[in-house]
Amino acid sequence: HMMIETLTGIKILVAEDNKYNQIVVQDTLENMIPEVMVSIAADGEKVLDALREHEFDVILMDAHMPIMDGVDATKEIRKSGNNIPIIALTASVLNDEIHRCLDAGMNDALPKPFKRPELIAVLNRNYSKA
Repeated sequence: HMMIETLTGIKILVAEDNKYNQIVVQDTLENMIPEVMVSIAADGEKVLDALREHEFDVILMDAHMPIMDGVDATKEIRKSGNNIPIIALTASVLNDEIHRCLDAGMNDALPKPFKRPELIAVLNRNYSKA
């Protein structure tokens, strides 16, 4: 039992530049979580634009993206005073990479490729409907 009900209706911004990964993450979320709303941003600048226009509950942030990467985008988001939970998606499980993400203000990290239970767990850890 993975506590999926607690995530019903969650609004997730997925920051990911790879088309294939965008589809995989979106499909995974939509197949797992009832009434989930998934938006995709292909780079850090698009993340900042999306945040100005919409409300999200959590961001899944690829660390490596063109134009503005996830780390720089996170720094900008935190500078603006936004405390939205940000979860790093990182193909690297190297500690220095994860520390770079956390130092920038991300809340958590999820290694790629991830398994469904890991995704649910990290979302539950960082999102509360309070």
